[in-house]
Amino acid sequence: MKRKWNVDPEDPDMYLRLIDKLEGCTYFLDCLDEPETIEILNALKKKYYKLYFKSIKTPYESTLPNPRESQRCRGNP
Repeated sequence: MKRKWNVDPEDPDMYLRLIDKLEGCTYFLDCLDEPETIEILNALKKKYYKLYFKSIKTPYESTLPNPRESQRCRGNP
């Protein structure tokens, strides 16, 4: 994705903002009894939830210490 306006594709909060809007639309469509459209939105929500969890997992893993490096620091071969 390309960066446009205040949307940063690398920021996990961007996915949360989108998911929030989709959840709100799902609620209103449920009140209007639109099951076909709700199914479409549920598929979109599933996609963006996966992207959100992937985006928060990636930076976290990169900050974890490497077990091999910690062994070398203690003087182990």
